[in-house]
Amino acid sequence: MIGFIFNTQTAQAATYGNEFITSGAITNGPNFSYASNVNVRYDWAVPSDVHIAANDQMKIQLPDALRVSKESTFPLLADDGTELGTVDVKTDGTMVVTFNETAATLTNLHGTITFSTKLNAATVGLGEQNVPFETNNGTLTSPVIVSPSTNNLSKKGSFTTDSNGNPAIKWTILVNRNELPMENVKVSDIITDAGQQLVPDSITVSNGHWTDPTTQASYKRDETLTAGTDYTVSVTGDSFETTFAKLDSQMVVIDYLTTFKDPAVASDGSSIFKNTATMTWGGSNGNGANSEKATASVKQTAGSGTGSGSENNNSGEESNSSSDSNNSNESSTSESSNASESSNNSSSENSDSSSVESNDHSDSHHVDTNHTNESSTDNSVVASNDSSASQLNSSNQSSTSDNRDQTVIADPSNSSSNGQSVSTKGSAKQKDSLAEGLPHTGQQISISLIIVGVISLTGLIIYRLRQN
Repeated sequence: MIGFIFNTQTAQAATYGNEFITSGAITNGPNFSYASNVNVRYDWAVPSDVHIAANDQMKIQLPDALRVSKESTFPLLADDGTELGTVDVKTDGTMVVTFNETAATLTNLHGTITFSTKLNAATVGLGEQNVPFETNNGTLTSPVIVSPSTNNLSKKGSFTTDSNGNPAIKWTILVNRNELPMENVKVSDIITDAGQQLVPDSITVSNGHWTDPTTQASYKRDETLTAGTDYTVSVTGDSFETTFAKLDSQMVVIDYLTTFKDPAVASDGSSIFKNTATMTWGGSNGNGANSEKATASVKQTAGSGTGSGSENNNSGEESNSSSDSNNSNESSTSESSNASESSNNSSSENSDSSSVESNDHSDSHHVDTNHTNESSTDNSVVASNDSSASQLNSSNQSSTSDNRDQTVIADPSNSSSNGQSVSTKGSAKQKDSLAEGLPHTGQQISISLIIVGVISLTGLIIYRLRQN
């Protein structure tokens, strides 16, 4: 029985660093506060001699100057909208691109990734400085100028869910950011986005303070204020207004929720939701001598990724050394088919060809000899049986002739002797073909010796019987 070994090794996903990154930069600014959005862009390109396989990743360490407070995931899309993978911007300061099966069919992959984040107050101080981006072209820098915000009012929004688990946006308004003494403060917010609706009982008001007043990089909420005592609030449809008689150098934080009239809009990845708050203060009659506005926008997808490439004609190849064995198997399958078709006419040539391949491609010869052995094994058996039958039926044949015939059939070393018949030569080479089907050379030699021994013993027994 001849066993076959198949290559079942699977290629491991590769992880690349910034060797595909051609450029990195901050695309807005250069003037920022710690509350400002920082827009980041990376351009990337896979070299033509690198083949991307499914689940391969590109893991990029973001500059320490950037702070990711919330993880975001978005697709890597081709121009026609075909998804080539995903992009994860993580809170540990890494960006991970994972390519899919479609990307694995392309070569010369390249594209762009953009997302928004904040400056890291722990590593970026006030003033002018450069943010470094590591690329395959060296370190590229983007200048930033950081200063505390001079605004007295600011607003931001983020996706969340309401008490029923429905998608919602949490809006936060910072009132009196610079902690000035103010009187007759009025803050109004009108929901002008037709797709949103105010959740009236979600409005909360708290005192707040900066953890670092100099940088104003982060703040904390303090005690919750009481409506009717510390402030007044009135709600009309999808708008509300809060008033404060006096703010003695106190910052105030107003939070509220809006939900979506069509929940599907919240996750379509393309809609942008905006909202504007207005604050007035001062004056003696409550009309306010001073006014300031703050607008915030929210988008479900925090970034975008694009990619494109040319069709890979060798998309079946693997990106590691297993591609060689795969190509060998494909080649040997084709060759073995040809060997099978011609084995009846030239079995000795097929055996020789298979033997050469087994030296160069240890995996492929199992496929080749499968087809060769289908014919050569049967031929070998017939040759041996015919020889034995001939010996039994030819009692008048001389012992010298019998010994010569037996030796030629049993010993492959005589296969090259002069005057040997073509059928005998083919039989000897067919036994070599049998040995080629075995997975290791040591086993080939052992089995060959066993075959030689069995045939020799059989010939000897027959010879003794005929002598008797």
